[in-house]
Parts: sequence; C-alpha cells; structure tokens
Amino acid sequence: MKQNILNWLFIFIGPPVLGFAVRLFCRRWKRAYFITVCLLLLTAAAWIAVWTVPIRGSELYGLTAWQASLAAAGSLAAEGGLWLAGKVTVYRGAMTLHGTSWPKTALYRYSKGESVDVIIK
Repeated sequence: MKQNILNWLFIFIGPPVLGFAVRLFCRRWKRAYFITVCLLLLTAAAWIAVWTVPIRGSELYGLTAWQASLAAAGSLAAEGGLWLAGKVTVYRGAMTLHGTSWPKTALYRYSKGESVDVIIK
C-alpha cells in the first residue's frame, strides 16, 4: 500500500505541484513565462516519444509523458492565477480590474452599504 501511495505521489501529484511552485517562485523574473513554454515543449516531446513506441511494453515513456503534462498543467494554472492576480485590485472590500474607471464607483457603492464583490467592465 505504501508503494502505491508513493507511485501516485511521484507520478500524478508531485509534477503539478512542482510546475506550479517553480512558476510561482520565478514570477519576479521578467521572462518567467519561458518556464511554461519549456514545460509545454517538454510535454510535446514526451508525447512524441510515446507515439513512436521506442520500447514495446515499457511504461516509462507513458509515465514520463503524463508527468510532463501534469507539470505543464500546474505551470499553466500558476500562470493564469498570476495573470488574474495582476488584473484585480481590492479597494476597501470591492474589487475592480485595472484600467477601468470603476474604482470610485465601487468605493461609492461600498460606502452606501451595497454589496460589491467584483466589478468587471
């Protein structure tokens, strides 16, 4: 049972967490999206290796392709979260997107006691 848990951990749980963490820790780097691009290229190469079947009966290439795919998915999730976090700002309980003229409206509505959660123009 312990070996099965470790297999699931290193094949299906670890790679997305690792992809998410690496992308998140490199967020201050100017071209951090290269990490996501490299993981996507690695995923494409891994799936090409699976489709060419270098060794019949070996599960190595299939598991490696799944690991690369899940790491890329984790990196893409971090990319989307960081993009969304950069677009949304909180003003005294009301959230608004950058570049709109809505913050004053949100503050006014919030001060009147109205429930204003997210304003998207």
